[in-house]
Amino acid sequence: MDCIRGYIGIKGCGTNETPDSGLFINSLPGVNLKIIDKVADNEQKTYAGVWADVETRAIEKFSSDVSAAMNLKYKLADCEECTLEALICDNLSLFKQALWYQHGVELMAEVIYSDRLNRFTTIDKKQAKELRFEFEVEFQRLLKQAVDGLDCSECLECDPLYRYEESIM
Repeated sequence: MDCIRGYIGIKGCGTNETPDSGLFINSLPGVNLKIIDKVADNEQKTYAGVWADVETRAIEKFSSDVSAAMNLKYKLADCEECTLEALICDNLSLFKQALWYQHGVELMAEVIYSDRLNRFTTIDKKQAKELRFEFEVEFQRLLKQAVDGLDCSECLECDPLYRYEESIM
């Protein structure tokens, strides 16, 4: 999804460019550039390598989670211009906070599974697990809010897939 790559930024160390979303990963609570840089392994080398890996995983997971959430509420019309990617890209303002927190979830996963961190360097695994859980909860809330906020258009069939009717006999 090209429209989301670079949509959440990282500030510091010469990265003064503001992303289109206006959101930075290191504006989330408990996240700073030092943490991102310290988890870099031999392949990632610096915070930029870590961020590239985190962003790729976050985008893939975000796409999958949006698809699952959409399938619970809507049916996507079957036409060339009605794709999940187009729907997300056309409604980025609705999805941006959920995407931001999804990046936070993936960053904390990177921290948790890194062998380069300990409580003396920046953050310990317990704190990272707590942050990951908080970010995941917020992501799920924001994703539901975004999906609920979508307007029905020619791409969405908004009749519920299932309808529950109560009757008294």
